[in-house]
Amino acid sequence: KSRGGYIEPIKILEDQGGDALRWSFLANVGPWVPTRFTVDNIREAQRRFLLTLRNVYQFFTIYARIDNYDPAEISVDRDNLSRLDMWIMARLHRTTSEVTDRMEHYDVLGAAQSLEKFVDGLSNWYVRRSRERFWRSEKDDDKWAAYQTLHTCLVEMSKLLAPFTPFVSEEIYQNLAVGHLGGAKESVHL
Repeated sequence: KSRGGYIEPIKILEDQGGDALRWSFLANVGPWVPTRFTVDNIREAQRRFLLTLRNVYQFFTIYARIDNYDPAEISVDRDNLSRLDMWIMARLHRTTSEVTDRMEHYDVLGAAQSLEKFVDGLSNWYVRRSRERFWRSEKDDDKWAAYQTLHTCLVEMSKLLAPFTPFVSEEIYQNLAVGHLGGAKESVHL
């Protein structure tokens, strides 16, 4: 500290946020591996994961608001889901079981890596290939299926991410689940 090799934690929290700090510690290396702490590691973790998740969330909220999508009012049968919808839902279910299993075995790093892999697939495969479905002017079952699928993925991700990134998870859950889904608890942490 006397040689200037110390960074005030409050400065990091103000600049990068608590979720970025937590994610960088939980998702980069195992707790048994010594690591050098740098602000660049936090920025990289934030760029690689949290900003990607936020971009998907903002994409959904912008277009859902434009099209007046409300999951409480609009529901699509499973038969109307596209192959892409079914693929991402299968990935979501697999990720949920992986994260649950890894957390039960105290493998936080493995759980975090599963979450990163899912968010990458959600952003780079599902959202990119579904953009035209969201941008279409007609409001048909295919468009509502895309909304329903992305909404489900984001709400379930907020639940899985709650132990890792409590603030981002709570924001997503509050905006997408509370008041929109029947039986939604008042907080993702409940």
